[in-house]
Amino acid sequence: MALNALGSRRTAPVGEEAVSGQAGPQHQQAKTASGADAHPRLILPRGRIMKLLGLSVAVLFLLSLAGQIARYHLGYPTVLGLVDLFYLDEENSVPTWYQSAVFLLAGGLLSIIGLGARSSGAPFASHWLVLATICVGLSLDEVASLHERTIDPIYFSLRPTGIWSPSWVILGMAAVASVALLYLRFFLHLSRADQLQIAAAAIIFVGGSIGVEMMTAAMFDTADVTWKKSFDYVLMVQVEEGLEMVGLLIFVDFLLRRASQTGPIRLAVTDDRAAPTRG
Repeated sequence: MALNALGSRRTAPVGEEAVSGQAGPQHQQAKTASGADAHPRLILPRGRIMKLLGLSVAVLFLLSLAGQIARYHLGYPTVLGLVDLFYLDEENSVPTWYQSAVFLLAGGLLSIIGLGARSSGAPFASHWLVLATICVGLSLDEVASLHERTIDPIYFSLRPTGIWSPSWVILGMAAVASVALLYLRFFLHLSRADQLQIAAAAIIFVGGSIGVEMMTAAMFDTADVTWKKSFDYVLMVQVEEGLEMVGLLIFVDFLLRRASQTGPIRLAVTDDRAAPTRG
C-alpha cells in the first residue's frame, strides 16, 4: 500500500483509459469544465486599479509640491536630486513616466474595446481603435516631448503673443477641435452616463493642459528667461498637471467600466517562423 501511495502505476482495466495514455475527448471536456485545464487569465479589477492610480496621483502631486516648497522656501534646491525627480513640470521625472504609462494603459483598454466591438459587429469599432492609437501617441509625447518641437516653427511663423505665446496651444486647440468634430456621431451614440464621464474627463484634461497653460502665459512675462523660476509659476504648474492627471484618471475609469462589458479577449502568441530544414 505504501508503494501504491507513492505513485506505483496500477493496470487500467479493459475499457478504461491508461494512466500514461492520452485522455479521451470526454475526459478533456470534463477537465476543462472543472477548470483544471482552463487557460490562465489576466484580470483587471477596476476598483483596485482606480484606487492605486488615485493614490499615485495624490502622492505625486504632494511630493512635487513639497519639493518646490523645499526649493523656494526652505533653502533646499535639490535634496539629492529628488526635487527635480518628482517635479510635475520636469520632463525626465517620475510624474512624466506615470502619465506616459497611464496613457499606454488607456491605449490598451481602447484596443480591447475596439477589438471586441469589431468581433461582435458593433458600430464605431474603428473609432475605438483610432482613439487607442492617439493614446499611444500621447504616451510617446509625454516622454519624448514631441509637442514642444512645434513651438519654434509656429512661433517664428505666427509670432504669437500674450496667451498665445506658448505657441503649441494653437496646434493643440486645432487637434482638439478636429477630434471633437470627427467623433461627434460616436459621442452621441453613447449612453448618457458615458457621455457625461467622457465630457468631464475631456474638459478637465484640456482645461488643464491648454487652458491653464494660456492663463500662465497671461500672468507671466514669457520674454523673461527667468519667468519659470518662481513659486507662483510652480503653483500654476501644479494646477495644470494636476488637472491633466485627474482628467486622464476619469477617462481610464470609464474605459475600465466599458471594457468590463466587452466579451473576453484571448491573447495568443504564435511562432510564425519557418521551421528549419534539415540538410
